[in-house]
Amino acid sequence: MVDTFHPRYTSTKRGVFYFSKTIPLDLRHHYKKSRFIQSLKTKSKSQANRASQVLRNRLEDYWLSLRLKEMQIPAAHLLHSVPSKNPDSTLPSIKDAMELYLRCNYLPAQPLKTLYGVLCAPERVFW
Repeated sequence: MVDTFHPRYTSTKRGVFYFSKTIPLDLRHHYKKSRFIQSLKTKSKSQANRASQVLRNRLEDYWLSLRLKEMQIPAAHLLHSVPSKNPDSTLPSIKDAMELYLRCNYLPAQPLKTLYGVLCAPERVFW
């Protein structure tokens, strides 16, 4: 049997090229198997070479994104434990929104003008 050269990370089975790459140890908990194998659906060595490079790059990019998601936040000890308030925001706070909701839905049947310019009509009052 004569050994033939195959593009990197490829093998052949019945003349069809397959991409095969071991999944890194730190990412194996995301996968059911320890090796990624996929048919490149070609019998051409040049097409298999291009397809394996593209597939390898996509896998490496995806694996990098998984690693970054799992990575600890750099300098986490310097962050505030409580999110700071944005003084430039024009949105109501959760407390103000809850107060507005309760005023519009559960107070006596009189129109109310709120801080945010929302008119609460009497027909929206629920008893």
